[in-house]
Amino acid sequence: MHNEIKPHLEIEYKTLITETQYKTLLSTYPFGQSFIQTNVYYDTLNKQFRALNVSCRIRSVNNSHELTFKVPAKQGKLEHNFIVSSNEVSVFKRMDISQFMESLGIQADLIQQGILITHRCTLQRSYGELCLDLNTYNGLMDYELEYELYGTKQNEGLHDYQSILNQIGLVYEKNAPPKIKRCLSTV
Repeated sequence: MHNEIKPHLEIEYKTLITETQYKTLLSTYPFGQSFIQTNVYYDTLNKQFRALNVSCRIRSVNNSHELTFKVPAKQGKLEHNFIVSSNEVSVFKRMDISQFMESLGIQADLIQQGILITHRCTLQRSYGELCLDLNTYNGLMDYELEYELYGTKQNEGLHDYQSILNQIGLVYEKNAPPKIKRCLSTV
């Protein structure tokens, strides 16, 4: 049984912000949906995913779990998503998932590397989804504003994102380190 959701290109802008900036954005914009997601990150013992610049996580929201492999692309990352039954390492034994990992050259067992919990508020914009995140991991907390493009209108999306950042006194220069990197750097 093959349960991979059609891969899609992820292009996003992300900036770390302060708690004050987080609260300002929360009170300024009409964020509708709010939920908690748990990201469990995996790699092989000798960090084969990291060597390929591929991230591997299982994201859980309520009782739904989605395994995601983010593979570098010319622009952004190509996300390969699989609906799975849990956030346990046993899901990697499933045939379609193990075949996908073999296509990347990964045949070793995976181990849990870290856990990051996000309280996320979202807002649909013209060119993408705006995500306001409060993240906790390894006894730390950070705040992040993320803008994930719907399509490939990067200039328009960047302009919209920059106008939001301007309201809290920030200028976008480059993406903040990904959540997986921030989490695993503190293990």
